[in-house]
Amino acid sequence: MIEYEQKIKYLELLTRGLAHHHRIRTLLRLDSITDQTLEEIAEYLNTDYKNASQHVQKMHRAGLVSKKYQGHTIIHSLTNKGREFLLFYNSIEL
Repeated sequence: MIEYEQKIKYLELLTRGLAHHHRIRTLLRLDSITDQTLEEIAEYLNTDYKNASQHVQKMHRAGLVSKKYQGHTIIHSLTNKGREFLLFYNSIEL
C-alpha cells in the first residue's frame, strides 16, 4: 500500500513539474541545446530570472532537469525522465 501512495505522490509532483507552457518549452529547449544556464533559459522564455528559476526548480524537484555546478554557475540539462516525457510529448497527435 505504501508503494502505491508513493507512486501517487510522485505522479502529482511530476504533473506539477510539467504543468506550464514555460516548463514544456524549457524541456524542448534543453533537448535541442543542452547545458543551459538559468540566464539562457530566462532569455529564451523571454521572462525574468526569478520566474525562470521557479519553473526550473519545479522541474528539478520532479526529476526532469538536472543541475551541475561549475563554480558559481549552474548548468541545467535533461534527465532520463525528462527525455521520456519528450518521447511521450512527441507521440501525441494534434
